[in-house]
Amino acid sequence: MANKAIPDRLKDFMVYKNGTTDLVGVADIQLPSFSFATEEVKGAGCIWQL
Repeated sequence: MANKAIPDRLKDFMVYKNGTTDLVGVADIQLPSFSFATEEVKGAGCIWQL
């Protein structure tokens, strides 16, 4: 099964000028880290936290 994790960097990424087909060059890009937003829901009739 393929690994479906989000990569932390892109290597040999093609860079174009202002959305055109003019190739500016090739770059290695460091992506920002992601975290999941979480909330707890409690209510009448709920035994567990959702």
